[in-house]
Amino acid sequence: MVILNGANNGTGVASVESGTLEIGDATHEGATWGGDADVYEGGTLRGHGTIYGNLFNDGTVRPGGSVGVLTVNGNYKQTAGGRLAIDVTPTTASQLKILGNATLAGTLSLIYAPGTYTAKTYTILTANQVTGTFATVESTGAPSGISSTVNYGATNVTLGITGSGTGNGGTDPVDPTDPTDPVTVAPTDGALFANLQRAVALQGQHNLSTVLDASLLAPTTDCGVDNTSAKGVTRSGCKPGLWMQASGSNYQLDGSNRLKSTGFALNTGFDAAVGDAAHIGVEAGVGRINANDREHGRGRVDNLHAGVYGFANLGPVVLSGVADASWGDYHFNRATGVGEAASDPNGKAYSAAIQAAWPMQFDQWNITPKLGALYQHQSLDSFHESVNSSSELASAYGVSARSSTANTLQPYAAVSFGHAFTSGNVTYVPQFEVGYRYNTRSGAPSVTVVAEDGTIFALPANRLGKGTATVGGRITATAGASWNLYLDYQGQFSGDLKDNAFSVGFTKHF
Repeated sequence: MVILNGANNGTGVASVESGTLEIGDATHEGATWGGDADVYEGGTLRGHGTIYGNLFNDGTVRPGGSVGVLTVNGNYKQTAGGRLAIDVTPTTASQLKILGNATLAGTLSLIYAPGTYTAKTYTILTANQVTGTFATVESTGAPSGISSTVNYGATNVTLGITGSGTGNGGTDPVDPTDPTDPVTVAPTDGALFANLQRAVALQGQHNLSTVLDASLLAPTTDCGVDNTSAKGVTRSGCKPGLWMQASGSNYQLDGSNRLKSTGFALNTGFDAAVGDAAHIGVEAGVGRINANDREHGRGRVDNLHAGVYGFANLGPVVLSGVADASWGDYHFNRATGVGEAASDPNGKAYSAAIQAAWPMQFDQWNITPKLGALYQHQSLDSFHESVNSSSELASAYGVSARSSTANTLQPYAAVSFGHAFTSGNVTYVPQFEVGYRYNTRSGAPSVTVVAEDGTIFALPANRLGKGTATVGGRITATAGASWNLYLDYQGQFSGDLKDNAFSVGFTKHF
């Protein structure tokens, strides 16, 4: 973007064929361009200053804020391919001021800030004489409850807002109706906050499952079992051990603003025997999630977690448990229509899980039914958005968020099938698992925000079904007396969720 903040008194033509030319930012309303300006497809002209000559628009013209209107001393002509973008808030709107004549065509784009709207008329263009009309009027952020009408006078163009109700869809200009109730406009891309929290919860569930299944990793020969048999699926008899796992994942949360994310996690743990049948250990890990959604919002979360775990043999049953705490550094970049709204809150999560597994041997096959439950309590600190835009109305498009919490309790059942075989000096244990999880919590996680005008909005995540099918596969290779290497896949699927994670890991006993 090129910004001209001074008095530019040349008489040439400023041609904007790509990128953005700004004549006067929000603090330089006295900026001028002495000649004509031509804006072509792919180019944008905006600002708070004055163009002394004529303005031709075959691209996008976007006036500055309500105080710093964009002024054209000459004539304004908009073609069928041109677009005039107007920012609209509950109290004011940006404006294009033409001292000459205005010839209109093409598109009028209205970009609504969040807040509560009442019946109001905005002047969005003035001229010595107005001819023509906009062929198309498009809206960003306008609820279905708003009735908007564009009125063409001899010397101005106005936007009338009337109607009642709430919603989030766009609206075409229609004849106005008598207003009955105020109309609220929710923030654009508002589901980004809670959707990213949900992606963090999914990564946390993978971490919990990894720790719970540490007790079921195929043992090495130093554990006092025959690792050529599928009986060797628990580590209760092993010496102190270290395990480490690196994972890459892909999550997709379907919905009106579908979120896609990728994640990376590195987890490790160390446990030692306590008595003859139990192990107690510590675990820790780091992770990162990068996400983007259909509304062009994006986010990133960097996580650190640590906790304790244990497992023990209770007769034929292997009982496992873990308690974990995590700390997240969130980075939101929400799409607003006028620029990205950035915020960087912190988050925390406290999690716990238990699992009972019953390994059973049938000839050379091992079948292991599992029952368990995962619990997560997430919190997100309060934050205030900063909107990256030169418009004086930019702050009206940002929101302030209150601290929020979300809880998840998921009982589950699963069964795995394994069959060990030896090739050369290496023993392999391939396993396959299917299962089902049920979310006992109703509704979707939500973040409550406040718009600049004081309107409060609850912004929920995309809804997911309560039931989730899980599948998994793993192959473990044992070479030597104390080493294991394994490759692992875990997936979760429902009508609105696709979650795939691939891992590589090892165990080492001392």
